[in-house]
Amino acid sequence: MSRHKKNRKKDSEGFIFPAPFAAILGAVALISLGYLWFCGRCEALGTQIKMLENRKVEAHKRVINEQYKWSNMKSPGNILALLQHYNLLMNYPDESRVVRLRYRSTESAVPRDLAERREYVQRAGSAVND
Repeated sequence: MSRHKKNRKKDSEGFIFPAPFAAILGAVALISLGYLWFCGRCEALGTQIKMLENRKVEAHKRVINEQYKWSNMKSPGNILALLQHYNLLMNYPDESRVVRLRYRSTESAVPRDLAERREYVQRAGSAVND
């Protein structure tokens, strides 16, 4: 009596799950998780941007408020009131003591030796704040 070996690979019992389908499902799962992470990150950055924009608006309001306070503090009326409050005797100078300078935009207003060496200050047109 001869014994025949039975091929057990062909007689598999249980559920067969194909490997390519499993790879595709794994890739879809990874892409889905990546998408969810990306969406969460974008929302977090969006809220952070809104918070920073609000802080910028508040800081700008404070700057405007401080500029307004500073302009009120340096007004001539306020300066005179503070001088009287601290008993300081100060007046504006007499007209005879004021030296007035005129600005000329022509090159002829600058002496020739300075114009050649360019050692004078040129007017750049920018505003000067006190």
